[in-house]
Amino acid sequence: MIDVVVIGGGPAGLSAAVNVCAKGHDCLIITNDISQNPLTHAPRIDNYIALRGRSGLSVLQRMKRDAMAAGVQWKIGRALSVVPDDDHFVITVGNETVEARRVILATGVHAPQPYPGEAEHIGKGVSYFAFRDGATYRGKTVYLLGDAADMAQAALTLYRLGVDVTVFGKQEPPTLPPYIYFLRGTNFRITDGEKKKTVNLVVDEGMAYAADVVFVMHNEMLPDTLVSGLQMDGAYIAVNRQGETNIPGLYAAGDCVGEPLQIAKAVGEGLVAAQMAVASLDS
Repeated sequence: MIDVVVIGGGPAGLSAAVNVCAKGHDCLIITNDISQNPLTHAPRIDNYIALRGRSGLSVLQRMKRDAMAAGVQWKIGRALSVVPDDDHFVITVGNETVEARRVILATGVHAPQPYPGEAEHIGKGVSYFAFRDGATYRGKTVYLLGDAADMAQAALTLYRLGVDVTVFGKQEPPTLPPYIYFLRGTNFRITDGEKKKTVNLVVDEGMAYAADVVFVMHNEMLPDTLVSGLQMDGAYIAVNRQGETNIPGLYAAGDCVGEPLQIAKAVGEGLVAAQMAVASLDS
């Protein structure tokens, strides 16, 4: 079991992870590939002392190197759920689970926009757990919908399980095998199916495709979808000055807790969340 898992590999998450290790505890970062972080698109950083003039990508790469040198463990993947379980948490990442005594959310503010009908059908024909629950739908009609980096991997996993899988999205995943169908669209909407326990996926307000389940695959999860019962303050995670959420043992830092959306603030909040998490472990 990991002492502290940090979800998010931006400045807040990296700062938190380094400070967890500095206190003698082990730490794992779960994050998408660094290229998906919005900071990588900044050509120049002018408001962070000592790193003025560097590109956003070079800043993140340098932070990552420092984190790895500090002993931070690294896992590329999408965290799908964080579930409290007695005195620890179970985090689902793809088809794997990770257990941690404490969790720090540093997911950023660039949350996905849900598809129309997505929220209303969660647990009623919409799921986020293609890897975990795929075997349940062997021989049934399943759609993958989204833009996640691991869409092709999920589709291949389902295909090998004997699932009738079709991938929907704006762009075809570059590594999708040619024997798995892909249907392109711009707008998608999820509605009730005509048969019991089915849903329809409406593409560009035209054809409606019936399925037993639609696995939605965003690159990131909305915080209150990632953690059931998490208290929000509008679009942001509600925390106190110690970075504590309303769920014991769960902390948050960086852009996901509010403005100003600046590197300096994110790094400082990552430090505070790490110190509070470690203090609770040592008490």
